[in-house]
Amino acid sequence: MSHATLYRRISEGLFPPGVSLGNRSVGWLAHEVDTMLKAFASGKTTEELQAVVKLLVENRQNLVN
Repeated sequence: MSHATLYRRISEGLFPPGVSLGNRSVGWLAHEVDTMLKAFASGKTTEELQAVVKLLVENRQNLVN
């Protein structure tokens, strides 16, 4: 996936946003990437993908607590 495609999908709610690692660095949680790859491969609709992203982002709070 190209850089432009990745950030377009993030802006459309079709991929979870990255996590800041510093001033100019961003990374993604491996389990979130794996979940999204499975969702894309299974043919989920746009609305279903957005729901998966929303759940992943909400669950990040559980990792912190």
